[in-house]
Amino acid sequence: MKLFQKISAGILIAVSLMIAVMMLGELANPKAKDKEGAFAALIIFALPPGALGQFLIWNVLRTERKEKEALALKESDRLQSIFYLLLKKHSGELTPLLFAMETRLSAGEARTYLDQKAKEFEANFEVDDRGDITYRFNVGKKSLEQE
Repeated sequence: MKLFQKISAGILIAVSLMIAVMMLGELANPKAKDKEGAFAALIIFALPPGALGQFLIWNVLRTERKEKEALALKESDRLQSIFYLLLKKHSGELTPLLFAMETRLSAGEARTYLDQKAKEFEANFEVDDRGDITYRFNVGKKSLEQE
């Protein structure tokens, strides 16, 4: 459907521009006899297809933006679900490598995500002598034992 709208918009705008150029040329010609007819043709035959083409382009862009937002929300929900499951499974301790393996994110993306969550939940982190980071989230022992 989007491809059809894009092609239709292109055709409508091209037709509108061709008619507009011809009619504006007629209006600019000092020897033209029917300037009122050229102006009417410009209004009737050039403006509506151009406006419809612009509407179709706007509609495609709006639809694509909504689809991107829906995908981003779905990805955010997926990451958050995995994050919470890993917190439960590992008693609140996570490493970027473990998170990256489970989510299929790159190392940098996993570290950025965990940094954001660490700030959000006021978590601590430790860096060992090899430079590996372990994030420690306070999930509470009682909540883990109940489930």
